[in-house]
Amino acid sequence: MLNGTTCDFAGTAELEFSDDYEEGDDEFDDTWTPDDTGNGEDDDTVSKHDAVMTGFIGLLVGCLIGFIIAMKSSRSFNVAVRRSVMPSSMKNSEVFTSNNSLVGSEKMPMIV
Repeated sequence: MLNGTTCDFAGTAELEFSDDYEEGDDEFDDTWTPDDTGNGEDDDTVSKHDAVMTGFIGLLVGCLIGFIIAMKSSRSFNVAVRRSVMPSSMKNSEVFTSNNSLVGSEKMPMIV
């Protein structure tokens, strides 16, 4: 046992010197190297491609949700979209004028 040493265990532990200690066997020596993934990047990093694709997908989902909310809640937006891009056979479809539709509601007017 080494005399004059202190311990954080309030004296319940003792610091002992090991006889199998080798010179240069320092536990604080920084010899750790990261695993090689083969692509030159750490596993914890996000590639630019993944970040851009995630952002793009989030943008598309946000636009779709915003479009659906606008089509269901705004009468003027619903009519404007149906007049601008819909073929004439679909303008008064149940998709836009029925209660259970995804992009319309029963309060939407019929287009002539």
